[in-house]
Amino acid sequence: MVNNKDIDNLEQNIRESFRLAKTDILRLEQAMDKMNQKIGELENKHFDNKEKIEKIKNGKGKFYKSITKVKKRAKKKTKKRAKQKVKIKIIRIKSVARKAKKPAKKVRHHHKHKFVAAIDSKKFHYTNCVFAKNIHPKKRVYFASKTTALNRGLKPCGCVVK
Repeated sequence: MVNNKDIDNLEQNIRESFRLAKTDILRLEQAMDKMNQKIGELENKHFDNKEKIEKIKNGKGKFYKSITKVKKRAKKKTKKRAKQKVKIKIIRIKSVARKAKKPAKKVRHHHKHKFVAAIDSKKFHYTNCVFAKNIHPKKRVYFASKTTALNRGLKPCGCVVK
């Protein structure tokens, strides 16, 4: 059987849960009101921005005037720079043409020098060594004797030691 105490406890629990639900609903309503206010404020700001953008597109307002001034200045500067670049190129072409008149000297290394090394290497070789032939021609350094190569701090290859 059910006691009066149990019924009273059940009633109290139900009342408390309804009270909590009611406070939750009130909080949600307040939060919704705040959200709606913020949405309204954002819509007003957005509308103001739309008007400013339209003014700029139509060529009215301070922004448009300042933008056109900046564009005009930039055009003037680029024209000046372009003229300067053309002058520089013409000067360079003239100087290259003057230098081209001088005949280039041919350097022959193969019959005077016995030893060769790469600029960035630590070893030197005979000119007929397989490794010496793999060195790129622009990076070759020639030596007349073994002692000059050793004085430069290079070590001899296996072909020189044998």
